[in-house]
Amino acid sequence: PFRTNPIAAPVLASGDCQLVLPTGSEVAVNRLTLPEGPRQLIREPCDKATDQLVFTDSHLGEGYYQFAAFPLASLWQLESDLFYSGHTFSGVGRYLLFRVLGPTRNMRLEINFTATLLHNGSNSLPPADIVGAKRTPLPFQGRGSTRVYSQPLKPQMIDGQPYVLVDFGRSGHPVEFPRGGIQGLWGTKTVIDPRYLVGWIRDVSLVSASTYRGLRPPAAIAGFPRGLANPALQYSGLYEDGWMGAHAYAVLGGGKDQDLVVRGEIPVGVGGPMQVLINNRRVYSGVAKPGALHIRLKVQPSSAPRRVEVRFANTVRLPPPDLRPASALLSFLGFVKR
Repeated sequence: PFRTNPIAAPVLASGDCQLVLPTGSEVAVNRLTLPEGPRQLIREPCDKATDQLVFTDSHLGEGYYQFAAFPLASLWQLESDLFYSGHTFSGVGRYLLFRVLGPTRNMRLEINFTATLLHNGSNSLPPADIVGAKRTPLPFQGRGSTRVYSQPLKPQMIDGQPYVLVDFGRSGHPVEFPRGGIQGLWGTKTVIDPRYLVGWIRDVSLVSASTYRGLRPPAAIAGFPRGLANPALQYSGLYEDGWMGAHAYAVLGGGKDQDLVVRGEIPVGVGGPMQVLINNRRVYSGVAKPGALHIRLKVQPSSAPRRVEVRFANTVRLPPPDLRPASALLSFLGFVKR
């Protein structure tokens, strides 16, 4: 159950009103169209709003201003993003319910999410779904961070109004923190951060079909975390600093006369087979050995984007207090001219 305003609905439908919406400086929602910047609020006519999300409190997920029990709060205040200076992200629980303003045909949901900072020794991405007229899985995979776009979706109509729900597929838990010194001896049961989180969102936005068609994925990820900040890049399973777990993928731009290059370092303790796939077809098989990683492969030309996936059989835990499972520290992943 959730509450709605019966007076607002017909006013919005009439188009004879003004909307005041928060920008990305106030909330980690709609940042593709209302990015972070000097303005906190924008005003626009009601009939001009298209593909805008409005967070809606429900009994499954409430905003932190609702004074909900912490396990129910699903959208927390902004905090500084530790990987992108000058930017923010927001802790989230399992469910995010949104009212859609001006939904367009075949719109898609973009979500930029990270589990890198959970400090739970797993950092796995959750089995997230988007729920509109039907439930559809989001292509989350691996550990660390991700940015994905959903399949085309229709909102679910509730009392004549359009809604979509993000279900991350697992309940949030209090965030663990490394405890050293005196904290490691006493007060180990004292909760440092009482929020129940599945991770943090950098953005949740809707994009129209035409906007999605206009995305131009980069040919390569040439640096971390900067290379992951491109909104046209779809990827999953990469930590922001370049480490990856057992498997990760990135959707990279097409082209001709190109080689695929994977470059980085493999830590001591990682061994066994590794593979590289393009569009789910294996193009490389080898044995992972500690030390420098440098793979260069000739690939077939393609006018369409290509899904490049790297898989390792094993991982090791990074040294304390980090403890993230990792298999390689990447410095470059993508296509280069021959």
